[in-house]
Amino acid sequence: MPRIAFIDKSLRAILTAGTYFEANKRTAVPGLGLRVTKSGIKSWAVWFRLHGKQRCHALGRFPAMGITMARTEAGAIYEAAKQGRNLIAERQAESDAINEADDYETAVE
Repeated sequence: MPRIAFIDKSLRAILTAGTYFEANKRTAVPGLGLRVTKSGIKSWAVWFRLHGKQRCHALGRFPAMGITMARTEAGAIYEAAKQGRNLIAERQAESDAINEADDYETAVE
């Protein structure tokens, strides 16, 4: 898996399909990568290990989601996994609870 500089100019220049990781160890977030499809769609993803299983979670498309937001999201997911927490599942549960509350309010009205 190639390593490149995660700067806007180099990310926009990628044309070859594959998965790319950050070359600069100083600014790199563990597990953050950019997937590029054959049709040229670029999406951020984070790879992490939780309870002994390797997982991958899509974060969003580039350039709609910039490098700063991708690093922030990936860092939060990675750190939670290090503590044994599944941040993705926690966020989904919160979203489901809000949707259920909205459905209840709609039904009562």
